[in-house]
Amino acid sequence: MPAEWYLDFIDLAYNSSGKDLVALFRVEPAPRIGMREAVG
Repeated sequence: MPAEWYLDFIDLAYNSSGKDLVALFRVEPAPRIGMREAVG
């Protein structure tokens, strides 16, 4: 399943503010899926 369209919603240059909720989670990408695509 192509996920390239979803990357359009990701802003890698975003800087969080003091009011943002920050969550910590673990990701294990499927074979042939890069970390950026899996996290996005």
